[in-house]
Amino acid sequence: MDDFWNLVKPKGPGGLSCVRELIETEKEDKYFLLDAASILTTFDKSGDSDKTVLDGLVGADLQDVDASSYIHVALQLSHRNADIGPAANKYLHAAHAATYLPARGGYELDRVRGAILLYGSIPPGFGG
Repeated sequence: MDDFWNLVKPKGPGGLSCVRELIETEKEDKYFLLDAASILTTFDKSGDSDKTVLDGLVGADLQDVDASSYIHVALQLSHRNADIGPAANKYLHAAHAATYLPARGGYELDRVRGAILLYGSIPPGFGG
């Protein structure tokens, strides 16, 4: 995935557009959807990719991805005033949603704590 990041970054807006298109068309690789969403949140500060990032989160399979990365990307979206309700709902209903947050001293997020964190991060004015 690092090689992919290194290809996207120097391409600027064209690279971001390509990643958005890949997320929109990907139907098989659920792991890729989270990685691509992470690339967009890292390199596109404009907010133009926020809907596609959310689509990537909702399309990702929480059994196959690192739940702490999922939460990290979702929280980045909420800090941009995006409605992350669909991502929070996916986390709440995932079969395996528990994770640990290494940046917070290994704090354990089970399904309920993670859902509270995500739903509580939805900007005012959104229904969640």
